[in-house]
Amino acid sequence: MKEQNLNICQVSLSGNIPIIKENYREFIRFYKNVNFFVICPKKQIKQFRQKLKLDNLFIINEDKILNFNKFKKISLKYLKKKSYINLIKPRLSWYYQQVLKISFLIDFVNKNKKNMIIWDADTLILSKINFF
Repeated sequence: MKEQNLNICQVSLSGNIPIIKENYREFIRFYKNVNFFVICPKKQIKQFRQKLKLDNLFIINEDKILNFNKFKKISLKYLKKKSYINLIKPRLSWYYQQVLKISFLIDFVNKNKKNMIIWDADTLILSKINFF
């Protein structure tokens, strides 16, 4: 039986590049067919490409999914009448990251009919996991 590709999505900033490299090495050690999709800010794409010259690693401009300013505008329009707006505003970038992950996942699965794993860019894999 042919082993299925393992597709992994991460949303990251350039500060996590060393962890992404280490995870890449460990994932390909534990699994045969791995594809990495790293979503990052447009202004950091060049840095990601220079430091992550790895097979089956695809760098995606987050603006192609949803621009942060557009997300912020939509969010604040919805939240302006909510009592908890001041609690959420400082965490908008975290919510934005979650929307990027989920949006990419839904689009990928719908187009490719393949599974996708969302993996936090600051989390290391320590052993093989049976995901599916």
